[in-house]
Amino acid sequence: LLVWDGERTGVASQKDINVAVEEFRRTLIAEQMARKMTENIQVTDDEVQAFYEEQKKVLVEPEQWHVRVIVVDSQLKANELSVELLKGADFSETAKQHSIGPEASAGGDLGFITEPPFPEMANALMPLNPGRTNSEEAERMPLNPGDISGVFKGPQGYYIVKVEEKKEGRQIPFEEIKDEIRANQLFLKQRDAVLDRI
Repeated sequence: LLVWDGERTGVASQKDINVAVEEFRRTLIAEQMARKMTENIQVTDDEVQAFYEEQKKVLVEPEQWHVRVIVVDSQLKANELSVELLKGADFSETAKQHSIGPEASAGGDLGFITEPPFPEMANALMPLNPGRTNSEEAERMPLNPGDISGVFKGPQGYYIVKVEEKKEGRQIPFEEIKDEIRANQLFLKQRDAVLDRI
């Protein structure tokens, strides 16, 4: 009814409506032509495999660390906590009780990270190895000196970090990524075909 009314009263023939209709028409035509020009373009299995082999060095998952952190506002307090942790105190509970970081209520858990948030933490993490997760284990196992960092200064205060788990970087297998490569290569071929025409 509104369209009919607009046609009857002359609203439909206003310039801005005519311009919008023409623009929409041109867009539809361009989309249909692009679809027609690219409908027979394919990416072969050999092309997908060749791309994978050429880009193998960058098709990797980065190393990841599952990190817990304690942040306090004084070096003295950080040193005291560090001694307690080395004696076997539970890192998660210590973080809950003493840390001022936003992740304190979660036991200092940052989850898995691939990029440490600031350079000092990166330096502290590099030499660490996955360690114990609770004080019960501490009673049965000798201290692994690689699992907890020393005290270091950072943006919010003084930090201690612990690596719960470390995942080495790995080559992404061809089977896991071949469909994504095919879709990307198809898009590029289609784009180039359209650009070559215009």
